[in-house]
Amino acid sequence: DYQEKMIAGTRRALKVHRQVVLQAPTGAGKMVVGGYMLDKSAARGTRSFFMVHRRALIKQVARTLDQVGVDFGFIANGFPYQPYKDVTLCSVATLAARLDKIDPPEFLVVDECHHAPSASYQKIIDRFGDILTVGLTATPQRLDGRGLDKSFKALVPGPSVKWLIEEGYLSNYRAWSHDPDIDGVAKRGGDFATDQLEHAMDKPHLVGDIVKHYLDIAPYDQAIVFCVSIKHALHVAEEFKRAGVVCEELDGTASDQRQDDVLEAFKQRRIQVLTSVDLFGEGLDIANVRVVIMARPTASLSLYIQQAGRALRPLYKPGMPLDTKEQRLDAIKQGGKPYAIILDHAGNISRHQPPHAEREWTLEGVRKKTKVALPPVKMCPFCFASVGAATTICPHCNYQFEVQSRQVLEVEGSLKEIDLSAEKEQQKREVWEAKDLKALQEIQRKRGYRRGWAEHVWKARQKKDAAKKKEG
Repeated sequence: DYQEKMIAGTRRALKVHRQVVLQAPTGAGKMVVGGYMLDKSAARGTRSFFMVHRRALIKQVARTLDQVGVDFGFIANGFPYQPYKDVTLCSVATLAARLDKIDPPEFLVVDECHHAPSASYQKIIDRFGDILTVGLTATPQRLDGRGLDKSFKALVPGPSVKWLIEEGYLSNYRAWSHDPDIDGVAKRGGDFATDQLEHAMDKPHLVGDIVKHYLDIAPYDQAIVFCVSIKHALHVAEEFKRAGVVCEELDGTASDQRQDDVLEAFKQRRIQVLTSVDLFGEGLDIANVRVVIMARPTASLSLYIQQAGRALRPLYKPGMPLDTKEQRLDAIKQGGKPYAIILDHAGNISRHQPPHAEREWTLEGVRKKTKVALPPVKMCPFCFASVGAATTICPHCNYQFEVQSRQVLEVEGSLKEIDLSAEKEQQKREVWEAKDLKALQEIQRKRGYRRGWAEHVWKARQKKDAAKKKEG
């Protein structure tokens, strides 16, 4: 249903603006939606292009178009040249090189359209002129701050990650995180300098921590590790192999055949862990990936969200019905991935907020502005109130926090689980929506909280309400 709403919204926007961005999270089915649009356009005799920027994505989009039932050809190196069909799957590089020999289409779908400001994309878009265009992306925000408003006129937002998780369209997740020491690492082009970041992150004890935590938290589950450099990725892969884990390093320098062979072995679970540099940040559609390991700190919100999303595709138990929210959640629970796992050795969660955080997207660029230091907070596990990070006793329910040694965590690089999953957010909301003591007692019973929890929360709420009335 939500995909039908995305299509309807895009159609309405195209009638007015002609060039439109459809934003939806990783795993929401943007390629399926794009394929559906192309199929309908072909049925009307409209000549259409679907444009992608990497060879690996061409094969994946081709599979999607086959599933949708679209008859298509190719304009891409290594594939049969078939520009005469109503729908053509194109690589950006090949299309840009052959522009003078190709007539513009009437309808264009641009995959991962946040790349649109780059030179090769602009060359194509400028050549095609004012044709109907739909750009697909999970993250319209670019690291360099440039907006997409030069190429597109309107933004159609899809559902949020949080909503997709709650409705059973994406997998819930648990996250463990640690902030590494990268204080001395400079930034270039908006992100951390690769050479300095490699020096900070490619250390034996940090690489060892990656393998140790994987074996402790998610032993032998399908995992992808995002590394700083090829050298770093090779070192991490060596450490996994030394620990008895079937692991391969894969990056953009590998031949097409090796990329195909390794990905196929990974899909068939003959390989447990893949280490890489940027190769799988976009478009990888493998539902059995349960674990994302972030070993590369990044200032790019887009890159972080894309990487985290690799683990959030749901793995439903085969044969179970998926028509209702309850059925989908049950099928995930009984499938091979009841929840995804994010092991953040890069501090990206604290840098960018958790993957399911609500975000507002825009086509406009990001203006540089003065940073405002926000006081750190934490959540009380007893009454779910947000309090200052240095708080030792919760002012709402008198819960006494366990004192943690931050210095030990920083020196050893140990990951600590954080209560930032959509499930925890839902639990917090249920508590605050409880209208009376009886409702709180029902939550206490259902969740197995210790006796007196409901009364404590109720008294704290009454005290807070009384204080507000007094101030009023």
